[in-house]
Amino acid sequence: VNLKSFPRDKPSKEDSNFLVICPRASEASAVEILIDDVARTQQKPTVLINPELVDMGTTGYGFAGRRLKQRLLDELTQAYLLKTLPWGALALTYPNLYSVYQEDA
Repeated sequence: VNLKSFPRDKPSKEDSNFLVICPRASEASAVEILIDDVARTQQKPTVLINPELVDMGTTGYGFAGRRLKQRLLDELTQAYLLKTLPWGALALTYPNLYSVYQEDA
């Protein structure tokens, strides 16, 4: 296992799998370059954990956010999701459908 500081350290030919943990909106272009280079071109498995590549508070969901969603996010397969909400939680485990858990008052 080799740990690298993304996006400062570039992938090498010997790297076989990629795990990107919590990429943020400021790293969206670097994530897109990594996926284009590694996942699409070299066909190497790439997993993103908790990506927040579109930040509503900073950039909003304007033209740039929509373009990123079309180019990158729409092509990804979401394998797992657990999102807590004020009234409960939303869960997804691929290939199943979403599950909704509501807190009883």
